[in-house]
Amino acid sequence: MSDSIKKYFDLQEDDNWTTNTTVRDHLKSLQEKDSVVRKVRSEMLMRSAKGLNKYGKTLNENKLSLKDWLQHAKEESMDLALYLQRAIDEIDGSESKQDSDK
Repeated sequence: MSDSIKKYFDLQEDDNWTTNTTVRDHLKSLQEKDSVVRKVRSEMLMRSAKGLNKYGKTLNENKLSLKDWLQHAKEESMDLALYLQRAIDEIDGSESKQDSDK
């Protein structure tokens, strides 16, 4: 369970949750405080706009089959594994170079 969700349930259990406070308000407050969340949210919105411009429809409007969605996700995951390995190789190369410089 994420820290923010755990905090929400902790507040409920401790009766510190006021009737004027909503989950949306709490999450918005967390988002405003967390620059990483703001950055990723912004990037996701830009990516959505780019996809809408390129394909002319939202993900929700794209009526692929479940199998097609899973295939897309699998291919994206394979790309991610390649990007991660490339970054690891760069770190290993940097460490090897630093070791040889000593």
